Amino acid sequence: MRRSVAAVVLALVVALLVAVPLLARALDQPFYVTLFGRIMIWAIAALSLNLILGYGGMVSFGHAAYLGVGVYTVGILSAHGIENGYVQWPLAIAASALVGLGSAMLVTTAGRRYVEWLVRLVSRVSDPLVAAALRARPLGLRREIDRRG
Repeated sequence: MRRSVAAVVLALVVALLVAVPLLARALDQPFYVTLFGRIMIWAIAALSLNLILGYGGMVSFGHAAYLGVGVYTVGILSAHGIENGYVQWPLAIAASALVGLGSAMLVTTAGRRYVEWLVRLVSRVSDPLVAAALRARPLGLRREIDRRG
């Protein structure tokens, strides 16, 4: 009984999400597609944090910084006319992975001897990335976003 109710609710949610672009076009309101796109991006970030904290039992040390690296990669590529998702996604994943690899190498080499400083070190690596992303206006991206609306 519970399984069938959950399946029906899931099917309704998926049907509503599929209907959003159609309804937005019918109502001539493209804002809703952008709004639901942003909601889905934040949902992915929340689900990844839930996976790390809940299932993995690990403390998240700035996974938002790596999400931000990927987001800025896609944004910069879009601002320069590369709007193909099959190009953007692998490059965003690669950029985030490279930043993660660099911070992991820094943390693991320093963390072997000083375990108590590990938390502080990881925060020192991820916090400047988040702060720089909040302040940055890379390659005229902000003007491009303002111009597109």
